[in-house]
Amino acid sequence: MLLFLVGVSVANARSTTFCSRALDHVDMSLSIGIPILGCIALTVQSMYCLRVWRITGSSLVALGCWSLALARFSMFLFITHISSTAHSLHEATLSHEFKRSLLACLSAGSAADIAICICISVGLLKRRTGFAATDQLVDRVIAYTVGSGLLPTVVGIGELISYIALPDKRELVLAESCSDKNI
Repeated sequence: MLLFLVGVSVANARSTTFCSRALDHVDMSLSIGIPILGCIALTVQSMYCLRVWRITGSSLVALGCWSLALARFSMFLFITHISSTAHSLHEATLSHEFKRSLLACLSAGSAADIAICICISVGLLKRRTGFAATDQLVDRVIAYTVGSGLLPTVVGIGELISYIALPDKRELVLAESCSDKNI
């Protein structure tokens, strides 16, 4: 969806002669895309939190993971509010509220991915039966869980590090953090 909105903005940029008008379309596309990506991230992480609940049988553990997903979603909404009230995306990225919110969003996303991966892996380890065939299947499921949860976590931590390390490249990091790594 975000790629479609950015594509529309690029098409508008090519058809208009005023660069500032084209950049306004890019700002609007990102302002629409950020809450959409927040909804996608919340949906995907909610599904994994449901898996945590089913595997561990603990509502408390699942709610803990889901609270991190909700914290990330609320940061997405706050980032949307900041970027929509600013005159331009560049102005929004320079504000301290935006910087803190994006840092909190990236941190909550990475923490949620790590917590979900650990909870599912520990829950599956407790399901071992002692039979070689069953234990081998559980080991494969754990390897798949760690493998599929590791990529979003590494990407999220990479975004977090690049955001902290590259203070002058806020727009690049914003576009990178809006990637659909959870799909």
